[in-house]
Amino acid sequence: PFSFQISTQALAFGTLSPEVLTNNQSLTLTVNSGSAGGYQVMAQENNPLTSTALSTIPDTTCDAADTCTQTDAGTWTQTTTYGFGYNITGTDVPSEFTGYKYKNFPDAPAESPVKIMGKTPAEGHEAGKSKTATLNARINISNIQAAGTYRNVLTFIAIPTY
Repeated sequence: PFSFQISTQALAFGTLSPEVLTNNQSLTLTVNSGSAGGYQVMAQENNPLTSTALSTIPDTTCDAADTCTQTDAGTWTQTTTYGFGYNITGTDVPSEFTGYKYKNFPDAPAESPVKIMGKTPAEGHEAGKSKTATLNARINISNIQAAGTYRNVLTFIAIPTY
């Protein structure tokens, strides 16, 4: 049987410190593909992080010298680069997530989910094996970011291929 598991239902960042790159939370994704010939895990968010007062923390665009989008990873090492983004490490993740490379989540419904994990039979997928990846989400804010509780919803979609 095909199964997909997420280690936590919420990433609670608590009180954020401005202009630091240590506002991070992680979750683990586990896929057991059974007899599937391959699989992919897709992700997207419902909107940028938004407070009850309708302030937002924008999606990161990474450092100016190496920008990122939903589809292209970029370097995020500067404390003056603000926003919300992620990187991912582990089994069957895109190779572009090396070092300090990050992306931002596409916003539904205007932007399509992006593949964050997966393999096809042509890439040498081993059916039945446990595949694990760690998604590291980061928020960095300026010292003038409006106080409040910010939320959004991340959606993960696991798709077997036969």
